[in-house]
Order: sequence, then C-alpha cells, then structure tokens
Amino acid sequence: MNKRLIPWYLLISFLFLFASVVYTAYECMRHGVEVGCFVVLLSWSVYVLSVPSAHGRLLIGSFFNLLTGRSIFPEPYLWGVAVAVNIVTLLFAPQMYAHTLMTYIFYRALFLPSYWVIFVLAAIGTWYRSTIGTDAYLAYKSTHTVIRHLITLVGLLVLFYLTHQDFIVLLSATVSG
Repeated sequence: MNKRLIPWYLLISFLFLFASVVYTAYECMRHGVEVGCFVVLLSWSVYVLSVPSAHGRLLIGSFFNLLTGRSIFPEPYLWGVAVAVNIVTLLFAPQMYAHTLMTYIFYRALFLPSYWVIFVLAAIGTWYRSTIGTDAYLAYKSTHTVIRHLITLVGLLVLFYLTHQDFIVLLSATVSG
C-alpha cells in the first residue's frame, strides 16, 4: 500500500487558495474592496478563457469527488461564468480592463482577430478530454495525456508569443511613467 501523507491535489489546492487570498488582498489594498474584488474576478475569467487547461477538474472536481464520491465536470460552469463576467464588463464597465496588465492585454485580444487563436487553443485544451469521451480517453490514457499536455504547451507558447510585444510596450510605459 503506497499512500501519501498529504495528497498532491490538497497541496496544490492549498497553494492556489493562498495565492488567491494574497492576490485579492493586494488588489483590494490597491483599488479598494469593491473594485479590487471585481478586478480579481475579471483576472480569474481571463485565466479561464486564455489558458488551455482543465481548470475546474483539479480545484473543484477533486474536492467534490472527495466529499461526495462522485465525479463532476465543472468546465462548462466555469466557462459560462467567465464569459458572463466578460460580457457584463464589456457592456457596463469596459474601463475595468485597464486596471491590470493581464486584463488589458485580454481586452486587446478580444478585439484583434489575429489574437483569437489564443481562445481557440484554450478551448481545445480545456475541452479535449470531454470531446473525445471518457472511454476513449481512458483506453489510451498515456497517449491522450501527452496530447493534452502538448496542446497546453502550444497554447501557452502562442499566448506568450502573440502578447509579448504588448507586455514590453506596457511595461516600458509603466516604468517610464
């Protein structure tokens, strides 16, 4: 019997929770509680919609499985909330995107068609396992895991490649005042 003292997902979840609390506290101190919490929610939605990985399975699905013994697929809910947050922000408070570097570049990516490949790769990476089906995935789990990791790697490389010039321009603007 090879049981670990602390399961890996609890350690990762704790680190994610700690980082989230620190980031929320930082943004609330910087912008005030109301705007800070909204900036954190907007930043979370940028992460969900731009990074090609199954976000909810690790953070939400593992705890749900631990508590109830059933598996769930939380990505549709996470993507729905992230899209809704961005639609509401675009309609009623588009100036909120200018509060952080990440949200501003996401705002630019929404309106530049050459950046839309970021969202396509993020969708492919997030929905890969569900589109091929659980049985097909489990039949060739090692192959599909490698494919999924390659999609994530390619998606992140494309994200960084397309946005690196914007990062440089915005960082030099912030440093020079």
